Amino acid sequence: MEKLLHSIDIIALYKIIIMFIAFNVGIKFPDWDFQLNLKHRNIITHSPIILLIFLQFYQLDKSEFLRVFISSFSMAMAVHFIFDIFPKGWSRGALLHVPILKLELSPNISKLSFFIFIIISMFICLNTTENFEEYIVLGIFSMIKIIRDIKREGKIIRPFLLFLLFFCLLGSMKYKEFERKMIKSSSILVKKIDKISKKII
Repeated sequence: MEKLLHSIDIIALYKIIIMFIAFNVGIKFPDWDFQLNLKHRNIITHSPIILLIFLQFYQLDKSEFLRVFISSFSMAMAVHFIFDIFPKGWSRGALLHVPILKLELSPNISKLSFFIFIIISMFICLNTTENFEEYIVLGIFSMIKIIRDIKREGKIIRPFLLFLLFFCLLGSMKYKEFERKMIKSSSILVKKIDKISKKII
């Protein structure tokens, strides 16, 4: 709890509010294809194109608000793509569509595309986070979202494991303390669980 409070001290409250709002907008953005009267899983909304546009704006105006918004939005889109890579079946509704060419990508190309989109989205998130604490908060948001969507999506193990894989591998590339802190936190958690179990037994 102390570490969580310390992290909140490092990340100003207003940033956490921006992160929360941007994450919730980002998680829903790919499905705006319905509102835009596009085919579902249209590559315009189901790809990092919007993130590249945001980055262009950020290059013009190095706004702190925009940086935090982009990092959170990117992480949310990565989580959405992770769910999209595990559909109930690779029928037409699960495939990526290219609107101008009126092209429907094959299941294999759609899968490969989603993997690439996940990496790009998380890489953008990683490069727009300012510190380790911001990255961890976004990781917490993501895990909560994955767990909460169990009933609606009907799956958790594969999306959860894939998210952890990308989150940890990419995170350790930028934040060298990532592995050390994760091991330390895991050790503390195990000790606490051990103490609780001894009291119960």
